[in-house]
Amino acid sequence: ITNNYVSDLLIQNSNKFIITGWENSSAGNQIWVKSLSSDGEPDVAFADNGVFRTTLEGNNSRAISAVSVETDKLLIGINTGNDSNTNFGILRLKSDGTLDNNFGTDGLVITESDSIDQLQQIAIQPDGKVLLGGTRFNGGTVDILIARYNEDGSIDPSFGNNGTVSMDMGIVTGSSDFLTDIALDSNSNILVSGYTDSAGRYDVFISRFDTAGNLDTSFGTQGTTLIDFGGNDASTDLLIQEDGKIIVVGRGDNGIRTPTLIAARLLDSGTLDDSFSGDGSAIYPFGNQNPQHHVEKVLTKGDGGLLVLLTGYQSSLSPEASRDLEVSLFAIKSDGEVDLSYGINGQVYFDSTVNDYAADIEELNGFYYIAAVSDSKGNTVESIIKVDSNLVLQPDYP
Repeated sequence: ITNNYVSDLLIQNSNKFIITGWENSSAGNQIWVKSLSSDGEPDVAFADNGVFRTTLEGNNSRAISAVSVETDKLLIGINTGNDSNTNFGILRLKSDGTLDNNFGTDGLVITESDSIDQLQQIAIQPDGKVLLGGTRFNGGTVDILIARYNEDGSIDPSFGNNGTVSMDMGIVTGSSDFLTDIALDSNSNILVSGYTDSAGRYDVFISRFDTAGNLDTSFGTQGTTLIDFGGNDASTDLLIQEDGKIIVVGRGDNGIRTPTLIAARLLDSGTLDDSFSGDGSAIYPFGNQNPQHHVEKVLTKGDGGLLVLLTGYQSSLSPEASRDLEVSLFAIKSDGEVDLSYGINGQVYFDSTVNDYAADIEELNGFYYIAAVSDSKGNTVESIIKVDSNLVLQPDYP
């Protein structure tokens, strides 16, 4: 049995889709990058009939996230290594899908450490430097980890401590802090979101660092805003709006072990924006209380509202409702209220006859494209779902 896992979707040059992921089989993990035209057909000029594949040392190699640089090159953030020692890495591909030998060693950079480093996101600064954000497991505790690289793939010693920031956020002494996303604001400050164990449960945090890797103490409280939604809560995605406001979404349990979608909006000062849901934060219970609900990504809509990409079970209790895991979109108005003009209580499901798992979503020319994985009799296959601005499925795609 071969299982494919999708991690990221990137729209490049407004006409090319890049999907990243990895394949797990009895032979181990293989990282792959696929290039498709906007109509969903393989880009045969890219690598081997549209697919780049590589196998690295260790059994835990995964392609995590992709960004485009110089419009025609791709940077792929990866994890590589084994279960007891995983490392951050970057692959750089040229427009034809071959490794760029001018980057790192033959197109590959791996930052070795004695810890377990798990990458979550990659970002590119306006000056071309590359940021990787994730988590470092230090024996008994977990810290956030940010690394910065020069354009040629060398570590940037001017950032943090010789190129890296590994930090216990200090919210609670000896806490474990998990970084889940990283983004750049209009001033090239680095924002990270994640969750931390606080008073015996997890709360969401957003922190801001300056371009040198120092906590920006003008943001929130000494550089960090902690958000308590009342339960065990974990952020999954971070978005900076065009007006500079900050959106964070994730999954909570409402303090009573029932799954919820959580969302918050902050001003660029790190203060919760009370024009969103009254106090800046909101909890949206799932109609179906099965624990298998996953919050993947948030996008802004043209009307200033939000779309949140989810995986879970339908809330409908009607006999014909699917009992498979499904991809869905949840619509939120700009004031934090559920947008009931969509689907079932603001949620639109894209039903199939198998279990489907959402990975990422992007917008292009008024349509939304969702990267997903379908589980068919134990084999997983990647796919792209296309929906229009009203969240209506386009069944003829690709």
